Amino acid sequence: MRPAFKFMVSPFLPERLSRLDAIAHNIHWAWDHETIELFRRLDDKLWEETYHNPVRLLGAINQDRLRQLAHDEAFLAQYDRTCKRLDQYLAGEAWYHSAKPGEEQVIIAYFSAEFGLTECLPTYSGGLGVLAGDHLKAASDLGVPLV
Repeated sequence: MRPAFKFMVSPFLPERLSRLDAIAHNIHWAWDHETIELFRRLDDKLWEETYHNPVRLLGAINQDRLRQLAHDEAFLAQYDRTCKRLDQYLAGEAWYHSAKPGEEQVIIAYFSAEFGLTECLPTYSGGLGVLAGDHLKAASDLGVPLV
């Protein structure tokens, strides 16, 4: 039987936690241990049940838990550090910008049949997919305009 409707569940985030959705949708979380721990702190059991997928976690978490965490000073301190780290990573001047000035319009295509970025995105089957994922991570760190 075909599904009648497809829909996406989006959490209602308290104002103080409003950036959680953006953090969950940026793959940077997958290699930043403090961000992983932040999502684990939201709900450790649900983190495991969602196979370490922060988007699914936010779609399934209890709203009362989010309201509680919006007033938890220790959680908020970690949340603020996580936001700051992501902002610094995104705003940082990477190698490519200094090595290739004036090439802001360049886009480099990288083709692979699989990309191993994180276990919750099963778009890989082995070593070559993991290697492709490592290339994407390195390109991101270096500021290479890879798509």
